[in-house]
Amino acid sequence: MSKSISDNCVNLVKQFEGCSLTAYQDSVGVWTIGYGTTNADKSITGITVKSGVTITKSQAEAFLKKSLNKKYLPKVTKYDSKYDFNQNQLDALVSFAYNVGSIDGLTANGIRSISEISAKFTAYNKAGGKELAGLTRRRKAEKELFDTAVASDVVTFKMLKATYLRTSAKKASDNKVKYSDLSDAMKKKCVADDEGYARIQKGKTFIKAGSKTDSDGNKWRKTKTGYWIPIVYDGTKRAKKITG
Repeated sequence: MSKSISDNCVNLVKQFEGCSLTAYQDSVGVWTIGYGTTNADKSITGITVKSGVTITKSQAEAFLKKSLNKKYLPKVTKYDSKYDFNQNQLDALVSFAYNVGSIDGLTANGIRSISEISAKFTAYNKAGGKELAGLTRRRKAEKELFDTAVASDVVTFKMLKATYLRTSAKKASDNKVKYSDLSDAMKKKCVADDEGYARIQKGKTFIKAGSKTDSDGNKWRKTKTGYWIPIVYDGTKRAKKITG
């Protein structure tokens, strides 16, 4: 089923864009109208934003929703095969894309983990090379929404055996995770082997953020921190679901 934005996204954009029914130039000189609509959205809105142009409130809202859904949502969902964004993450990222232009830089073209993406939000608070208080507040609000779990995500697994963390859902020598690269919170759940690779310990728990079954029938679950852990591997159960 295709994903769509929720009212949380629309309201977040409205909160920080404000609404002007008369065209104006923003802080870096871009002609803007409504809820941040510019000439970059002309193919969607059908108008040229320039001095003297006015619109109605209903037009402003229609322009915003069309731009969010037709132009900016696809800029986020193109990465969904990697991240499987939940609703809050999707809404926060579409708001970010509407303001910045895309999430390519934020995700490093799909290389960063979910936790790394979250940590990068606040770095995008500049316009024309200068930090702006409004952008700082917006990035904080987007990050908070991005980090807020939704009910469907709160599925918790408990480890039955100590198991290596992986960067992808497959067994390979080059996808183990170094213990030194873990956050302090994850380090408390893991131990390092003789080569410094991280193994999540028996009895520790993690929250599911994705799932996959590989070609050999092994079942994997992705943690909220972006790592993959096999819950059934070579016919052996490594973890069990305890909530959700």
